[in-house]
Amino acid sequence: MRKKLLFVVLFLFAFQIIEAQNVAINNDGSEPDPSAALDVKASDKGVLIPRVDFNNLPVTPPTGLLVYVTANGPDGNDAFYYYDGTQWQKLSGADGLVNFTESNFTYDSKTGVKLTPDNAESNVDFVIQPKGTGAIIAQQPDGTTAGGNLRGNLAVDLQLIRLDATQVASGIGAAILGGGNNTASGAVSTA
Repeated sequence: MRKKLLFVVLFLFAFQIIEAQNVAINNDGSEPDPSAALDVKASDKGVLIPRVDFNNLPVTPPTGLLVYVTANGPDGNDAFYYYDGTQWQKLSGADGLVNFTESNFTYDSKTGVKLTPDNAESNVDFVIQPKGTGAIIAQQPDGTTAGGNLRGNLAVDLQLIRLDATQVASGIGAAILGGGNNTASGAVSTA
């Protein structure tokens, strides 16, 4: 009986040790970082994430699954995507916008930022499309005279000057295309 009890205790102890371990993959013999389940270190190599066709992804992926999409990506190919628990999300690159060249400019002592479409065509439209019922606005709402109050659903508000936070396109589909100190509060109203 004592041998069986000793065996069970040793088995449970060994299982606990195995379960608590983390793994290091390296060429210098260093221990893994204690906060990492997997610690990969190399001075001249990388980690190769699975390359997949978006149409062949698992039907029920676990949250956090990372893949490199080579074909049929909904937001472009040759990009990393991860599953957020609800849907696949494309990871944004360090370069920022895709399909645009971003540059700074200075003219007559005034500095600005320029976005130019990267496309082989000679004439390319530039579309700013909000998501859902979002508005197109020139300043971020902040409840002050600088940014103003929230804009209405589907509104367009491009004015930059206001004396009161309520001077905004607050109506559904309202539009203020410039100027200052304007209010468009009715549905589909303009100022």
